Amino acid sequence: MISAGVAIRDIPTLRGDNYNEWYKKLILFFTMQELDWILTHPVPVEPQAPVRGDDMTDTAWQQAQDVYKASKESYDLVMIKWKPANKKCVAVVENTVEPTILGAITDYHNVVEYLAKIKNQYTGSSKIYAHQLLEQLVGVQYRGGGLREFIHRLVNINNKLKPMNLQFNEGHIVYLI
Repeated sequence: MISAGVAIRDIPTLRGDNYNEWYKKLILFFTMQELDWILTHPVPVEPQAPVRGDDMTDTAWQQAQDVYKASKESYDLVMIKWKPANKKCVAVVENTVEPTILGAITDYHNVVEYLAKIKNQYTGSSKIYAHQLLEQLVGVQYRGGGLREFIHRLVNINNKLKPMNLQFNEGHIVYLI
């Protein structure tokens, strides 16, 4: 497992106003830990055991059992890898989300469902998203360092507001500096 570059401590705690940053760092962490495959592969589905019908011949029944056995072995092999990967991903998500947010999200069976519920909570409403962006734009303070990067940050946030027709004009951005 590769551990260079990103550690769990590098993922900011999800507070509600930082969903995009949190998600970006979370995916980077999963990628660096080689766990990102679990987000794109469907949850393995256990094959159904065959049921012998009255009209089924012994040969057909044996073939159905052989197909089931092969499918079950394949499923078991996938689950050996999938279960621990899912458990690790869920643990990372749970440890990077504020407890008040954790309590509001229930009934999930895997990390993909968990992330979808979190996403729905924070990006489901464009009004909430717009509010978060406006808070970031107006509330951001220059704390030293590169002024160019600070201006780029403001412009980036402002550009995200354009599709909602809430962008500030350049004159207003200058006053925020």
